[in-house]
Amino acid sequence: MVSNNIITGHIGNIGSLAEVNVLLDSATLNSTILKATNINLQNNTSVLNLSDGITVTGNINSANGVNGTLNILGNATLNGNINNLNLLQCSGDNSKVLDLQGNTTVNNLVFEDSVLTSGTISVNGLLDVGGITFNNSNTS
Repeated sequence: MVSNNIITGHIGNIGSLAEVNVLLDSATLNSTILKATNINLQNNTSVLNLSDGITVTGNINSANGVNGTLNILGNATLNGNINNLNLLQCSGDNSKVLDLQGNTTVNNLVFEDSVLTSGTISVNGLLDVGGITFNNSNTS
C-alpha cells in the first residue's frame, strides 16, 4: 500500500493473507477483521491506522530497522507480536481498550489524551517500550 489508502471490509476473513506491506505514507483499515501472517511497515513514514473495534491476527513488524507508526483509533485486539516499531499511538477515551496478546517492542508509546481520559492497554505478553507520553495534561 502506498500513499494514503483507505481499505474497508473484512481482510483475510476466509483465508489469511501472507503479507500486508505499508510502504510510504498511511494506510487506514476500516475493518473489524485483519488476518495476515505479517503486516510490515517498510519505512519510517509508514503509518497504519486501525479502526475502532478491529481484531488483528498476525505479526506487525518494521521491515527495515525501527520504523513506522501504528495508530490505534479505539478498541482493538492484536493477537500477534509487534516488533521494532517507532511509535504505537493510542487514540480514544477511557472506555477504549487495546488488548496486546503477543510480545510488543516499540520505541515510543503515545496516548493522545491525558492520564485521566486515556484508554487502557491490556498486556498479555512482554512489553518493551522506550518511553510513554500522554499528550494532553490534566490541568484545566
